[in-house]
Amino acid sequence: MYKQLKKTDKLELKLVEDEISKRTQNHLKDFAKNNLEVKPKNNPENKNDRPSY
Repeated sequence: MYKQLKKTDKLELKLVEDEISKRTQNHLKDFAKNNLEVKPKNNPENKNDRPSY
């Protein structure tokens, strides 16, 4: 029973992590829409704007 509970906890944690990731991405997209000076990182046009470390 303990192992089953542990699997359930891991599944719930994964679901929570997925939900947090989805909400964070939505917030970032909204932020980028409202702040035109922010450039999307994956836009090929901005590729050379990123510093290389």
